Amino acid sequence: MPFMWTKHRESKILNLITMNEVKKQQGSNGIGILSVLTIVFIVLKLTSNIDWSWFWVLAPTIIPFGIAILILVVIGIILMVQLYKQHKK
Repeated sequence: MPFMWTKHRESKILNLITMNEVKKQQGSNGIGILSVLTIVFIVLKLTSNIDWSWFWVLAPTIIPFGIAILILVVIGIILMVQLYKQHKK
């Protein structure tokens, strides 16, 4: 089924954008758990309490970015396949 732009989808997208803006205005209440974990691991590494590689010390920060990139690649592939099928017809 090809992607069809409809008023219903447009209103859903606008609602999501509005909700996102409200969340941005509310702000967050401090740093997240992954940031705290990264700071703890860095302090432990710098004080020689752990003998991990820097990759594992920074993993709480690196892994979410890797997952986000993977999701974007999958979405890109799906969109390219849909465009190819649409162009082929």
